[in-house]
Amino acid sequence: MDIKSYVQYLTGGRYKALFDEDCCRAFEKVAASCGAVVSDETIQEIDLSSPLPRGDYSFKIDRKGGDRALAFFQEPVLRRLAGSSRAWAAVGEVCEQWCGEGSVLAEKISNIWLEMDYELCQRDVIEPCLFFDASRVGPGQDNRWVHETALPILLGKSRAGEIQAHLDFCIDTLGGRSRHLFQLGVMLGRRDQGVRVFTSEMTGIQVLEYLGELGWSGDTAGLSGWLEALSPYVARYILDFDVFPEGISNKVGINFGLRKNRDSDTDDFLAFLQAGGLCTGLKRLAIGDWLAEFPDFAAPIYNDISHFKLSYTGDENTSKVKAYLRQGSLPRRPFPAFARPRVMNIELTTRCPLRCPQCYCDLTRGQDVKLSIAKGFIEEAGSLGIPQVNLSGGETMLYPHLLELISCCRDNGVRANVALSGYGFDREVLRRMEAAGVGGIFISLNGSNEEINRHSRDGYDLAINALETLRDAGFPDYYINWVAHRSNVMDFPDLLSLAEAYQVPCIVVMAFKPDSRYALPSFPTREQLLFLADYIKRHQDGPVKIGVENCFSQLKAVIGQRFFVNLNQGIDRGCQAGRDAISVSVSGKLTPCRHLEYEEPYTSIAEYWSGSPVLRRLRDIEHDTRQPCRGCEYERYCLHCMAVNAKLKGELFKGNEYCELNRAAEPPS
Repeated sequence: MDIKSYVQYLTGGRYKALFDEDCCRAFEKVAASCGAVVSDETIQEIDLSSPLPRGDYSFKIDRKGGDRALAFFQEPVLRRLAGSSRAWAAVGEVCEQWCGEGSVLAEKISNIWLEMDYELCQRDVIEPCLFFDASRVGPGQDNRWVHETALPILLGKSRAGEIQAHLDFCIDTLGGRSRHLFQLGVMLGRRDQGVRVFTSEMTGIQVLEYLGELGWSGDTAGLSGWLEALSPYVARYILDFDVFPEGISNKVGINFGLRKNRDSDTDDFLAFLQAGGLCTGLKRLAIGDWLAEFPDFAAPIYNDISHFKLSYTGDENTSKVKAYLRQGSLPRRPFPAFARPRVMNIELTTRCPLRCPQCYCDLTRGQDVKLSIAKGFIEEAGSLGIPQVNLSGGETMLYPHLLELISCCRDNGVRANVALSGYGFDREVLRRMEAAGVGGIFISLNGSNEEINRHSRDGYDLAINALETLRDAGFPDYYINWVAHRSNVMDFPDLLSLAEAYQVPCIVVMAFKPDSRYALPSFPTREQLLFLADYIKRHQDGPVKIGVENCFSQLKAVIGQRFFVNLNQGIDRGCQAGRDAISVSVSGKLTPCRHLEYEEPYTSIAEYWSGSPVLRRLRDIEHDTRQPCRGCEYERYCLHCMAVNAKLKGELFKGNEYCELNRAAEPPS
């Protein structure tokens, strides 16, 4: 993601307690210069004890595809800056060498960071400070490239030579504590003439011993007291200080992450700082809001805290603690939901002429959702930027206003997906749906032949006729919805052959939900799940794509298993109810999903998404893991359908006794 997008998100009014208007203007000034830079990590540095809502701005550029760095400096605006700024000229030379073929910098440095202090943003030209990865700098290593290439660019050859001896002493003295440094940097924007050194992680005792051997003139006893006070929260530290020809700075930085990464532990630490006058109450609350912010799926920006830093000078009046708030395009910690739904389902009707054995719909009600309510929710979905609405039943073809709702979705910029059994569907109906702006059409089919299909579904011929109609009409976006049962898992290879014959672009493999009698009679066995997962992995690159719905988390977890890692992680690993999806029931009420019939009296999607107690419960469900899920090898990688316990047990919790994944495989007969 580029810096312009990060800054737009950051200055959009969410974080006024952290960044005031002046600070936002400073960030926007950074974006004006560096907006085209692509980065997967940015940091906003704030002083927790200051009442001012302000911070410094930093971003990382990775070596992977060094074209990022080269493209960064080839931006015309940055070329102009280099002509009027020594700092930008140095950054440009580093970038050019870093991206050069066979360059020593390209070989040694994996990433660089640029930091723009708030104060520096008040100048006509913002001048950055530069830090580079120094993981290949350490005691006993060949560090000549630092003195001969990197530092002469940043400091000038003469100044780099003056610092070399003392910098080598600092590196060599690390022996026995760290094998390498973390970072080296020069505060170009501040026009400092020293080198900022960041060690690798050390214990508190090692920090004190190391500073003593370097001849640090600061208050060792005072720093020792600080490290003792921090010890309940922190295990290891990264030390930073500035190196000059005559020695190291009196001011040092003690950088650290917390022992535990839960939000409650972060708040406990901030409470400790607040009690000592090193964090304001407002900053503490604002950081809680920062961590609680859900990312937006459209431009995923994830919030967390990179680390904290004790800036220590030996003077109680000037020591302070900083928080380094991180935003990135890669999630670095779990998050429970997106900032808004990614999909909404509308249950159009409970009427249906078929009588499927597996049906989860109460067909005795014979009810249709009110058109005005459905259109109102579609219009709000469009205003919120929800990209997809699924229209389902019962039998959707029996809903008298189906085409009108499809058109309503189109007019509000929302893709309308329609689920059909095939009843009442023909070429003329397809023509009308296309004219209304239909997105995807999903045909329900549970077997490659009528005998297997009728174990769980009615209307085999209707589904086949629908697939034939879609194929012959050249409709581009149709699917088979296939629900896995014990009765049809071994038929899946034949179903895939059928899908190829009807030129179906994709099969969606779905989990069996509790039926209308609140029963779950034929969930697949462990052996069937393992067979199905293996078959899907071996055929996922064929002419028919195979997708697995998130509700079928058990199957996704098995498919995601690799030798040393399971790829089924993150928000898409399982049940999406209240995390990225909601539903409108046939009675016009908002619910977490079609299968979780917890109706609440909200008339606004936005208010429901932010205020529903049921959605909060679903987002916190992992903290209530029970048997048999507790201790299962897939526990971290599976979040099964929540409707199972809701309908069969009458409560919401993580634990599915109908799943056999944690049962030892039966010995071969």
